Amino acid sequence: MKEGEGTLSVGGGIFLLFVGIIIDLLQFGCSLILIGFIVNPFILTPLAWFIFWLVLHHYDIPMLSGKRAFAGWLAVLAELIPEADGFVPGWTVYAIYLMVAPKVSSFVQSILSR
Repeated sequence: MKEGEGTLSVGGGIFLLFVGIIIDLLQFGCSLILIGFIVNPFILTPLAWFIFWLVLHHYDIPMLSGKRAFAGWLAVLAELIPEADGFVPGWTVYAIYLMVAPKVSSFVQSILSR
């Protein structure tokens, strides 16, 4: 991680995972009843983005810049594709990435520094 970039706590990660699962399930349900093309990009995706941004900002983790920028932009862009957002669990995958990536990175660095 770059200087000044915080780390996500276990509780914060679990909260984001919970939010991601709920939002993705709501998007899936809205897509099934054919209102997803309106509800998903105009209500659910901005709501999820705001919650993720708020939690990550609390932990001093940039969502759309820094080391995790590509994953953040990929999640946002994937969720803005009409009807694909209802069937691709983008927010859940992004939450898992946020929880796992720093641990994998530190594990790899510890192996390489030997």
